[in-house]
Amino acid sequence: MMDGELQDASARGDGKTMYIDFFVPKGDHQVQIQGVRNVPELQFPTFALLAGTAAVIALARFKAAIKISKRGNTSL
Repeated sequence: MMDGELQDASARGDGKTMYIDFFVPKGDHQVQIQGVRNVPELQFPTFALLAGTAAVIALARFKAAIKISKRGNTSL
């Protein structure tokens, strides 16, 4: 908003900084910026950590399933 009136503007972000483009004519003005959100990007290490965690959980469940099935196959 500029001087209490909505203005046409464009906003973009690069993950760390938000850029807002709009025209401000010469002179003194009251400018208010509202409703801009910068959503952080998930970087590669985050995805790698998620994949590693999922792999460890899957491996632990697989090992537990094998142990249970071996115990169940014993004959008396």
